[in-house]
Amino acid sequence: LETTDRYIRFFKLEDKAVVGQPADLVMPVPAEWQEIHARAQAGETLTGQVRQQDGDYVLVNDWFVCPWYRPDDSIGGIITCATTSTTTLLAEIAAGRMQIVLQETPDFIIYLSADGVIEYHNHQPDRIGGDWLSYASPLNLAQHEQALQQARQRDESVRYEVQDDDGRFYHIRLTAVRHGESITGFVVHAVDITAQRQAEAERQQHQARLIEAGQRALRDLSTPIIPVMPGILIVPLIGQIDDNRGQALVRQLLAGLTQHRARVVILDITGVPAIDRHIVYYLHRVIQSARLKGTHTILTGIAPAIAETMIEMNIGWQQVETLAELQQGLQAAQRFLRHTNLHPDAGSDSP
Repeated sequence: LETTDRYIRFFKLEDKAVVGQPADLVMPVPAEWQEIHARAQAGETLTGQVRQQDGDYVLVNDWFVCPWYRPDDSIGGIITCATTSTTTLLAEIAAGRMQIVLQETPDFIIYLSADGVIEYHNHQPDRIGGDWLSYASPLNLAQHEQALQQARQRDESVRYEVQDDDGRFYHIRLTAVRHGESITGFVVHAVDITAQRQAEAERQQHQARLIEAGQRALRDLSTPIIPVMPGILIVPLIGQIDDNRGQALVRQLLAGLTQHRARVVILDITGVPAIDRHIVYYLHRVIQSARLKGTHTILTGIAPAIAETMIEMNIGWQQVETLAELQQGLQAAQRFLRHTNLHPDAGSDSP
């Protein structure tokens, strides 16, 4: 034996002659170590770890055994080296519990080496030793590469979201582990947020349905169908008439004529600021729809400027009374009912 002073102190051999003595005479060599020594004398290099409990402490011995060579390359003996560290049982228990937590959590916890090789994966240990980017979906490869580059340049974590090939969404937090100025590795924390994204999409769809329902209700309120007396409906038009409102106007008028069995409908355009071809188109559809239902149409609220526009556009609606004021239109509707001697429930066609 040729030993260090620490070897003698560790094995408490201060009272024995050690240097120059055969190893098996200094202290017994277990059979398993005799095999290790023999393999090293045959040219192998072996490594291992021994853990021993000593009260509340755990001794961790990392060792290696290798041959040493003479100048003629023949094996002259073996070298045994061991490093010893100490940890408490509490630390061992805490580490074990942390391992359980990491395995039980649904999140992905991954540790990468400085060059991006997976050294730990809490759910997919079969990927350990592989390049992290090689497992990335082609859809997300650029994001991962950019995140690694940013993590190398920043002191804080890089956060981003990706979607895998199966359509699942993940929020990823990538943090560089630094020792001084050097980066020793990266910690990847990936959280599955698919359920959250689906809930957000459902909320957006629900909100869109509410908005559509609100807009539909607003269109209905902006174009009321008013039964002022038996057989007579008034439809006051206010503001501009776009495609949605124009279609709603035709639909509501047909429903109102059927519901109230009206014989006269008064379209009051006092609140329409100007007449253009767009509005004329929908007014024409309304008048034609009323005529198909056998309903007489009266158009009121025609200001002088609008009348001039209608003349310039050569608008002429046969069998449509056009009057300046709503009150005149109501009186004309009553006269029409008296003249034709029609009751609202009669259901015959108008002239």
